[in-house]
Amino acid sequence: MSTTHTLASRDRLAGAYQVAGRVKQAINLHERNLADRERVLGRDHPDPLA
Repeated sequence: MSTTHTLASRDRLAGAYQVAGRVKQAINLHERNLADRERVLGRDHPDPLA
């Protein structure tokens, strides 16, 4: 699995946490995922900007 697929999967997991009411875990995972996207893809890549 590529890095971008892993990041996308983690983003969907964070969304599932949020829907399940696990907001604290969702926020934590979204923040970690954003930091990893910026580190791997660069700050100017469209994915972290979205």
